[in-house]
Amino acid sequence: MTGTLIMDGGDVTSTEPKTDYQVQVPIGPACFSSGTWTASESTDVLFVTRTPANTTEYYRLPVIMPSRTTASKGAKLKSVTSVVTLGGTLDTTNDDFEINIVKVTTPVDGSAPVGSVLAGDSGDDYPTDQNTKAKRLVSGHHTFVVTIPEDEQEFAEDGDQYYVRIKITDNANADLTCVLKGIIAQFDMNVL
Repeated sequence: MTGTLIMDGGDVTSTEPKTDYQVQVPIGPACFSSGTWTASESTDVLFVTRTPANTTEYYRLPVIMPSRTTASKGAKLKSVTSVVTLGGTLDTTNDDFEINIVKVTTPVDGSAPVGSVLAGDSGDDYPTDQNTKAKRLVSGHHTFVVTIPEDEQEFAEDGDQYYVRIKITDNANADLTCVLKGIIAQFDMNVL
């Protein structure tokens, strides 16, 4: 069809979301972090490097997506893809590495916000070759994919906030190195 569509009043609606949207999640600066994370650049790529320490540390980044107050409209976050390099002496018994997708709901006045991990805290949220701590804690360059279970994916409601949280537990030798190199969020959109 070619030409111009002219409407005089009324609404155009869409019931089928588009399923191929992506947005970059800027890896620095974090909106929250514990521990020491240092940004640097090499070969035109931004890196954020964690200084090893014998503790559990977090690095949290906001996922900025459009949303609507109309039900079943706006964005539905499905997954995040993170590019990470891990190194050091990786102890699959005492160390841990997770990429969590966290949702925080904005409350009414007088109430506290409520947050929950939607994905990344269960092996089922990762592909088969990354679905255990032992499979994730391998030295080298990785592209980790974390997917919200399909039956838990929903369009963002009024006031919903989404975050990617990197969680590192370095309880063995205080030498687990982590270099974050990029994050992309995948989502569906139904704008009309």
